[in-house]
Amino acid sequence: MIHRLELPTGAVVAGDFKVLGPLAQGGMGSVYRVEQLSTGRQRALKVMHPGLLQDAVQRQRFAHEARASALADSPHMVDVVAAGVDEGSGIPWMAMELLPGETLSAVLTRRDTLPRAEVRGLFEQLGQALGSAHRAGVVHRDLKPDNLFLATARAPSEPFFLKVLDFGIAKVVLDSAAGNTAALGTPLWMAPEQATTGGLITPATDVWPLGLIAYQCLTGRHYWRAAEDPRAAGVGVLKEIVVDPLPQASARAAEQSRAGLVPLGFDAWFARCVCRDRAARYPHGAAAAEALVALLADTAPYTSLPVGSPPPVLGLPWAETVSAEAAVRVSVKVSQPVVPPVAPVVAPGKVYGLAKPVVPMAPKAPARSLWPWVAVGVALGCLLAAVGLLWWLWPDDGDDTPVGTLTTREGGTSAMRRRWEISSRRCESAPWWWTGRWARSSTPGACSHVEF
Repeated sequence: MIHRLELPTGAVVAGDFKVLGPLAQGGMGSVYRVEQLSTGRQRALKVMHPGLLQDAVQRQRFAHEARASALADSPHMVDVVAAGVDEGSGIPWMAMELLPGETLSAVLTRRDTLPRAEVRGLFEQLGQALGSAHRAGVVHRDLKPDNLFLATARAPSEPFFLKVLDFGIAKVVLDSAAGNTAALGTPLWMAPEQATTGGLITPATDVWPLGLIAYQCLTGRHYWRAAEDPRAAGVGVLKEIVVDPLPQASARAAEQSRAGLVPLGFDAWFARCVCRDRAARYPHGAAAAEALVALLADTAPYTSLPVGSPPPVLGLPWAETVSAEAAVRVSVKVSQPVVPPVAPVVAPGKVYGLAKPVVPMAPKAPARSLWPWVAVGVALGCLLAAVGLLWWLWPDDGDDTPVGTLTTREGGTSAMRRRWEISSRRCESAPWWWTGRWARSSTPGACSHVEF
């Protein structure tokens, strides 16, 4: 059992920090509210547990937390004011900015779910924080609601200002080429490569918990069944992480009676975060956060549960067990049918989770057919063509002097003969296909009648 240090009120640490009271307890140290005597400002002072002082690795991690925050250099990282070792007790300490607010874990415990707009704002800021850290080569390795602090907003238009806490087990990417030397992280949130030694740690390691955090923010439930079952042990969570099929987020939400809280398109985003193949995930946290922000900005259906709805408790026994070797070597891929979205839960006169009221669209008038007009146009064109052809072929009754008299069959009248007289112009212009009635003579300018 680790011996925890309890500093009394009024105690002075490092000659400059007067203890005002406790704030929180963690696995590596305790946090106190203190007054910095040299400036008069209140700070948060983190001191290492005395029981870990003889552990060189733990001392190194404690000191690394301050350096990792400095490397990231983001307004969404906690500002470390000073760090050192107390001369009297030999205990490492770290003074940080004191933040008014509460952790995301406390908010979800109190409110169950977050509206889509708040989830979008949370991931906008989280993407900026992880973008700075990953560009600096720092992987957090322990992202979870307890380490996301929603501080009082600096601008009135913002509901909160995110601060990422606890870089104690953060790892510099360049130093992780040899792989993970220990299974570090919180089991509910850590990626498969963190569950075993030798796993390569990259910025994609921080993408895995982003999917799980977003799922809990939207549904108010853990994605893992074992986390919702008070009888399940930690090995049950590890079995789900490494071996069991990973159902779609909408399918798991439906199983937990929360199907209506998952927006359309969330399944694909979640599957690219919570994916055992590290190379198939988003390459870094900023890319994953930007994709979710864009998804939540769309008009995908979304609802919020009425305030005070009781959370369901699932008790699902495991149907089978696997060996530790199988947990490391087996990777199962499954394809689940898409669960159709459930209609939004609304109260009279109010739509939950929508930024703007939905205005019904007026029905469109049926499009008019153009075929009647096309038919009329074709008919008129044919009529004009026929009239023009008849005018061009009709014999000329003018005074042109005939150049040849056409013969007729026996019994032809004089009127018919006059009509059959062809001028040189008409004879020369007779079309080639009119040979059924007229034919040119061998004499130039003359024609002969071949058939009446």
